Amino acid sequence: MRGHVFAVILLTLAVALAAPQDDEEGLAEDLKELNKVGDTPLESALRCGFFYANEYGKPPIERMFIFNATWSADECPTEESVPRWIEFCSNLYKKLEGRLVYENPSIDPKRAKKGVRIGDDICGLLNDRYKVPFVGRKQNSKRYPDGVKIGMYANGCGNVDWIDTGLRHPMPVCCIKGKYDPCEA
Repeated sequence: MRGHVFAVILLTLAVALAAPQDDEEGLAEDLKELNKVGDTPLESALRCGFFYANEYGKPPIERMFIFNATWSADECPTEESVPRWIEFCSNLYKKLEGRLVYENPSIDPKRAKKGVRIGDDICGLLNDRYKVPFVGRKQNSKRYPDGVKIGMYANGCGNVDWIDTGLRHPMPVCCIKGKYDPCEA
């Protein structure tokens, strides 16, 4: 399970970067920065994260990855959603859009050499952490017959609830026993 979690964390960090994909040295440095725990305490911070998304406007199904980086939120303390949080995380997502390709090799080089794909990392996390081995119609999933979408959510001021930005990866994830299987069109 640790391998899947590590791979998904690396995947998420890698797609988050605006650096060119062929700039491996810069990418490695950016990964280190995004993986550092932010200096801003959660009670006064804004955070963004990828979740297995529910219907628009509803709380997420499960966590995929929450960025360790934190950003200052001067509006804290508040228990209400702040439009700036949604805008900030939405802008971050827009920089990532299109870089998360399920068929691409895993971000973890050791896993990639074994033929593991990004989609396998995502499905492995669903299987290992959340005990969801089957996702999608071909897989006879009663819980998620149409697959699961990945969405960006925002949070701030140490609040427990995550706010839906409304942004989703265009392709759902479908899985068979923790392995990626493209969803039916």
